[in-house]
Amino acid sequence: MIRYSPYWLDTFPKSKRPTYPRWRGNAETKVVVIGGGLTGCACAYSIAGAGIPVILLEAERVGAGGTAASAGLV
Repeated sequence: MIRYSPYWLDTFPKSKRPTYPRWRGNAETKVVVIGGGLTGCACAYSIAGAGIPVILLEAERVGAGGTAASAGLV
């Protein structure tokens, strides 16, 4: 049987996932990463590790989008 939702979302319920307030305001940075999936988080982490100021923006929940449900997770 094929699962249509990622395994980790079942084992880590929404009630235990951290939430963050909607960001409002101004900021200056060198790089903005749009999307907090696996790829966006990895890019933001690498960029920050190189000492470059980066902001990661996600509309919903980090790690709960298309990357989490893709076959690449296997």
